Amino acid sequence: MVLEWDAIFHEIAIGFKLIEIAFILLFAIFFLLKIGKKDETRTQKEIYFGTAFFLICYLLSDIFFLLAYYGNLFEEPSFYYQSWKIATIIGIIGTICFIFTLERNIDIIKRLRTHYAFTFASIGILLAMILIDIKISRIIAYLSLPLVFIFVLLFHFYIYLKAPREYKRDLFLSFIGFFIFLVS
Repeated sequence: MVLEWDAIFHEIAIGFKLIEIAFILLFAIFFLLKIGKKDETRTQKEIYFGTAFFLICYLLSDIFFLLAYYGNLFEEPSFYYQSWKIATIIGIIGTICFIFTLERNIDIIKRLRTHYAFTFASIGILLAMILIDIKISRIIAYLSLPLVFIFVLLFHFYIYLKAPREYKRDLFLSFIGFFIFLVS
């Protein structure tokens, strides 16, 4: 019996997605455990919580995208579209929490005086995804995601240039981590 290349690729892709989900769960648990430490400040705990919440939402979003892929595989369009929409909404909610946490707690971002503009823009995208037809919202998501990633990378670079010397190393590591996250 010879397996088709599509079947082999499918199984490998599912395996890598499950490994990614396991790593995301481990990172979320790591940040949740950091919240319980007594030597952390309130600001640090809020940042850890925002990061953990984002990772959990990303994990749930990955699971629903995996379900959407199976719905597409078995030619169930309604299941595919519903799973895709749920995955997108959960991912955006996690992103909103993370952006709000950053705008509220990171001193460098506070100095930029964004007045929660990024949080409100994310809420607008969430409302658009909920209210707009699924096919149009998919087009919006596919067009906006590369732009958002470029914007976040430029934002990292801008903060790196404006930051005091003692934060440069951490910001560079954050930039590298986010870049690796985007590539994955």
